[in-house]
Amino acid sequence: MSSISKTLVLCLIGALYGCTNDDDSESLDKDSEIPPIDLPAITVLGDTDLIEYQTDIEVGLQAIHTTNLNEEIGFGQQLYLLDSSDQLITFVTRFDGQTSAWQRNISTGEIYQKQDFCPQKGVFSVATATGSERYLTYLFDDFEDIEDRYFLEVYDKDLDSCKRYDLGLGRPAAVRQYGPIYMVYRVPSIDQKELLVVNLGKEDPLTVLSLEDDFNFATVNDQDLYLFFIDGSYEIYDINSLELIQEGGNTVLSKTSEIGFLSTNFKDGKMRYYEFFPQPSTILFTPRVYDFSTDSVIEIGVDLFKLKTELESQLSTTISFQDIEIDFDRNLLFIGYAEIQPSVKGGIAYTYFNGDLINFITLPHYPRQILIKK
Repeated sequence: MSSISKTLVLCLIGALYGCTNDDDSESLDKDSEIPPIDLPAITVLGDTDLIEYQTDIEVGLQAIHTTNLNEEIGFGQQLYLLDSSDQLITFVTRFDGQTSAWQRNISTGEIYQKQDFCPQKGVFSVATATGSERYLTYLFDDFEDIEDRYFLEVYDKDLDSCKRYDLGLGRPAAVRQYGPIYMVYRVPSIDQKELLVVNLGKEDPLTVLSLEDDFNFATVNDQDLYLFFIDGSYEIYDINSLELIQEGGNTVLSKTSEIGFLSTNFKDGKMRYYEFFPQPSTILFTPRVYDFSTDSVIEIGVDLFKLKTELESQLSTTISFQDIEIDFDRNLLFIGYAEIQPSVKGGIAYTYFNGDLINFITLPHYPRQILIKK
């Protein structure tokens, strides 16, 4: 386990009141017209090649703590993947014939561990794994099955039982879990696209949605399934009954380029998503906010190219943006950046929607995902 030095923490506290003499963290000279704001608590997940980190930044930057998850979990270098949803981070590993999981609630700090869940014999390969409050899953390919079928193994914490779903032939292009809803995006052939929806809380078999060629992406908000199409139109379904609730469209929704599932954040009928810039470009993507009540884009106003130049001037190094999260309650952006190699450091920049930089801090690792604590 490792932590950021006390010097860094103390100076970050002082940065809100004008301290600027710390070597590891810097604060911009703020304009007096910018009102003070109580920055919320966030968790930053990241890595330096083989080591996974969790950095917790408390309200108002009053404390910052970085944890080496490889050391805390005890999985060594055998971490399969990190999944995060609904205030949970989940690690699943397959090592020495056992599949085990470790979870932490980022808001409460509560930890859950399960050794060797859903054990099975034979030779197989875990393709991906996810976790929620109630369910742990891993998707695997049975090497003894010559048809190349994929299966979903689900562990129910409440019932202490396992259930297996046959997902059919072909490797899934993308998967996503939203609480009890597990979804698989698959392209069986050039002219076919499918969305498999598994409600882990029901006994009903999985539902297969055959999609037209114009299907683009999907996402879920609570109990609603959103399907987006290449022309910018969308359809919203009840995730349980798959009945159509709403439809609409705007050509701006056709400009994203994520495979299978949108990375989103919802608040009061508004959705944060990413639009990707044509390449080559020094910035890969920018955040957008779509309002489904008016079928229009809400202008954020941040100029990421200008912000990148400003940060690089302050840091005296070149950076790349890794993740951008939106706080709808405070109209804030949290922008994770990485210093270009050979450095393994990164940081978080706090800005208003208009792009004015409030503050930034450095981290001893690359930031991969930013989660707002509830």
